[in-house]
Amino acid sequence: MKTSHLHLISGVALAALAFAPAHAQDAQPQGDTISWPDAPITVVGRPLDAPIGDRAYSVTILSPDMLANEPSQRVENALRLVPGLQQFRRSDARSANPTSQGVTLRGLGGNASSRVLMLLDGVPQSDPFGGWISFPGYDAINLASVRVRRGGGTGGDGPGALAGTIELDSSGIAPDQSNIYSDLAYGSRESIEASIGTTQALGQGGLTISAQYARGDGFTPVIARQRGPVDRPAPYEQLGVNLRFVAPLSASTELQASGRIFTDERERGFAFSDNRNDGADASLRLVGRGKLPWSALAYVQMRRFESSFGAISADRRTVTQSLDQYNTPSTGELYRPFRVGPDATAANAALAPERLRGAELGLDYEIYTIRLGATVFWNRLDNAIANVTLARGPGTFPGVGFVSAAGAFSQRQNLGSVEAMGVELEASGEIGDVRLAAAYSFVDAEVEAAPGQAAIDGRRPAQVPRHFATGSIGWFPQGGDSGVNLTARYVGSQFEDDLGQLALDDAVTLDARAAMRINRNLLVELRGENLFDTTVQAGISGPGIIERATPRTIWLGVKLDIE
Repeated sequence: MKTSHLHLISGVALAALAFAPAHAQDAQPQGDTISWPDAPITVVGRPLDAPIGDRAYSVTILSPDMLANEPSQRVENALRLVPGLQQFRRSDARSANPTSQGVTLRGLGGNASSRVLMLLDGVPQSDPFGGWISFPGYDAINLASVRVRRGGGTGGDGPGALAGTIELDSSGIAPDQSNIYSDLAYGSRESIEASIGTTQALGQGGLTISAQYARGDGFTPVIARQRGPVDRPAPYEQLGVNLRFVAPLSASTELQASGRIFTDERERGFAFSDNRNDGADASLRLVGRGKLPWSALAYVQMRRFESSFGAISADRRTVTQSLDQYNTPSTGELYRPFRVGPDATAANAALAPERLRGAELGLDYEIYTIRLGATVFWNRLDNAIANVTLARGPGTFPGVGFVSAAGAFSQRQNLGSVEAMGVELEASGEIGDVRLAAAYSFVDAEVEAAPGQAAIDGRRPAQVPRHFATGSIGWFPQGGDSGVNLTARYVGSQFEDDLGQLALDDAVTLDARAAMRINRNLLVELRGENLFDTTVQAGISGPGIIERATPRTIWLGVKLDIE
């Protein structure tokens, strides 16, 4: 069997296709049970079928196997398999500041506020205050798939999907399903990860409950040659609990109710750098699966964010508290000042909304178990919001106060635009017991400055690498879950700042996972992150202090399934 198709889209023109009727879509049963008039209704709690308009976009799906083979077992790191997807920092939620966890696509510029809409079972997930994503809250959720649509223009997702959409879909509930699962892992630097969950069929509906806990003593973020007496390991502790209930209301309508809570405490590797992020979400969703599919959603997000920061002396011998943020609004207020090390950025309540125009041309080809895809794209982000450097310290500046000689003063401003063009390539396949996957993206992005921003005109946007590549090879005898998987990642060099003066080096990392099933209920695994202990530069502050992402980390774990 072999199939191929072309897709050509404009960022606006095909938005209406998201609402195409069901008869125009490909059948995607995914385990549904056909219900005859006198037969019982079976609810599996899956989302609506993908709209026909998605055929015009580049879509990458991360399967449960791909999520399981991610050595860190974290959703945010599994997303790094997607070409063109960029997180604001190269470090993950074990060491990065929560406010830096924004996601974008296709080289539209680093921004701690996401330009990608993330959905969990149809419910928006970006933080209501800062627009970042609290990734530790999703490791407790048993996911059926992660679906990434690259490119804006699908009006059904709303303005949050400026650059694309990430859809997390919880695992469905099959008829008469009843199981309990748990896992426990011990890793480098006294790290522990544990989770437990159960899925129970209740009449014609079902209930899923899951919980996850993680903690670690952490590593010292600042690279070895620049450390001083104030630098120390950055510990973390994270907990998440998730509940989901689905039930039929009629033969074609079901109710999906969800609730989750999470807490996330981290330190940044020196005194007065602790932060805490707590959240509680609840949602009610009605899903109709008739001839014209529909959904209605009501949800609430509650957040409590606390953050402290310290000013470090030039010799890194002393630190003085410079920020104590303890009463952060939990509803939309995107205009906030902030500090990163000695650098300070002022808010700007006069920001105009960003607007995206774009086009892409893609080819997907499938022959037997081999799948290939290629896409070329062009995007123009007008009024792009960025941190624009205005002056160097020392001095007192409006909106932020005093900035030392080691720091820079910036303000959130609208650029004229960011124009990005590039190519994305994907390949995957299975040859006997061997699974292969590879992805590559190239982005050529350039800033068109607004009046008064001549210093950044024509430069590459901050936090945008030109090249990104990933490849994996796995061996799984008889298609089971015992086997070995290797994943290599390459990220190109990128600028930390808008002036192009601070550059982060490129980096190659190798991760691995080996798993052996002892019996039908027990699996043992050995996982390794960054096996060659590559220094992955995650950030550079004004005085040139370099922070790194996760060093070599080894895990030994067990997974238990009880049916």
